[in-house]
Amino acid sequence: MTLKYGSSPPAGSPATKDPRAFEHLVAALGDAELRRTAIFALGRLRDPRALDYLKAALKHQDPQVRKSAAGALGRLGDPYALESLIFALGDEEPRVRVAASYALGRLGDHSALEPLIRALQDDDPVVRFTAAHALGTLRDTRAQQPLSQLLEDQHQYVRQAAERALRKLSEPKDGQ
Repeated sequence: MTLKYGSSPPAGSPATKDPRAFEHLVAALGDAELRRTAIFALGRLRDPRALDYLKAALKHQDPQVRKSAAGALGRLGDPYALESLIFALGDEEPRVRVAASYALGRLGDHSALEPLIRALQDDDPVVRFTAAHALGTLRDTRAQQPLSQLLEDQHQYVRQAAERALRKLSEPKDGQ
C-alpha cells in the first residue's frame, strides 16, 4: 500500500471500507517514514479501534507525530479522546497545542471549556487563535469574558478570532 502524507482517501471511499486498511495502517505506525501518514489516515478512517494508537502517539518524542495524532483524534471524534487532548494542550510544542485546541473544538465537549479558556493565555498567538475558534465552536457563554479580553491582543488575527467567537456565542443555537 502506498501512502502519501495528507492524501488519504475520503471517508467512505472504497479504500477506507477495506477491512484490512486498519491493520495496514497500524503496521505502518512502526515505520518512521510512514508514521505521520498512517496517523492521519487512522483519523480519517474513524475506526474506534484507532483510539488507543492515536492516544499513544500523543506521547511520541517527535512533535510532528504528536501534532498529527492530535489532529487525527479530532477527526476520529471519539469522546474518549477528550482527556488526552486536554493533556496535549500543555505540550511543550506550540504546533501540538494548536492541533489539540482545534481537535477539542471539533469534539464539541463542554468539558474542554476551562482548558480552552486557559489556552487563551498561551504565549503562542496561534494557540490563542485556535483556542478562540474552538470556544466559538462550543458556543458556551461562560467563555464570553475571557474571549472579550482577547479583543486587546497584539495580533490582529487573534482579535478577529475572538470577535468571531463572541458573535457565535450570541447567535441562537441550532434547534432553539
